[in-house]
Order: sequence, then structure tokens, then C-alpha cells
Amino acid sequence: MSTWSREEPQFFNVFELDWTPARDPRSLHGVNSRLLSREEDGSGLSIMIQVPPGWASVELADEATIEFFVLEGNMLVGGEAVRAGGYAYIPEGIGSVDLRSEQGAQAIAFWNVGLPKEHGTDLIIRRLVDEPWNESEMPTALHG
Repeated sequence: MSTWSREEPQFFNVFELDWTPARDPRSLHGVNSRLLSREEDGSGLSIMIQVPPGWASVELADEATIEFFVLEGNMLVGGEAVRAGGYAYIPEGIGSVDLRSEQGAQAIAFWNVGLPKEHGTDLIIRRLVDEPWNESEMPTALHG
């Protein structure tokens, strides 16, 4: 089984994967990427992306929902800043959303056709620092 298959959970070092120009989704075409997983039928993929400084694109959101989790750097999604630890949700069917990065960024992108609209049909930007701290019980590990 290839490391990118979504058929069963796998563990591997993402930093050992080669950077290659992204082919999908269209809005990320040519951005350096590392394929983490994909559906055999092409209906979904997860990639780590390396966005260069000065990059700009448009996500049409006409084929699938796309989500970004920014690991480092800065992206503008629909004009809103998404920095390290930030999350952006662009649901399928929302219409075009501008994507930019003045400084460059690394992010994980999740692109999925027909994703349920559990989070609604609007653009969502979340910042880790704005999220409430939730206590959890994990007796054998640091937690919170």
C-alpha cells in the first residue's frame, strides 16, 4: 500500500516526503506540496504546502471544500489573516475566495468533494489563541 492511501491509517515522517508542484486543487497549482493522502477516485486529498512569498490565487470553491491549517508564516484567506496555528474553512459552493501570502507560509490543506456542511456554508477563520482552553482528563499525559 502506498503511503498516500486513505484506505487505512498510516504513520510516516512527512518531512521525509519530496516536495513536488501541486496539481490539485486548481488554486494551489504549482505550489510546492507533499502528498499526505488522497482518495483513489480523486475526490479528496491532504497535502502539506509551501507557499512562496508574494503568492496569490483564487479558490473558486466550485469543486470541493478546502481547509487550511497554517503551520508557519501567514496567509490571507478572503482578506482575513490566518497565521501559524490558524484554520480556514472554505466550503464548496461559497464562490470565489482570494488567497494570498506576502511572507510565505507552510500549511496543511484538506480538499474534499461533497464534504458535509457541518460547519455551515460560510467562510470560517479560526485563530488558536481565540479558542477557549478546555480541561481534559488524561491521567498519564500532560493535558489541557
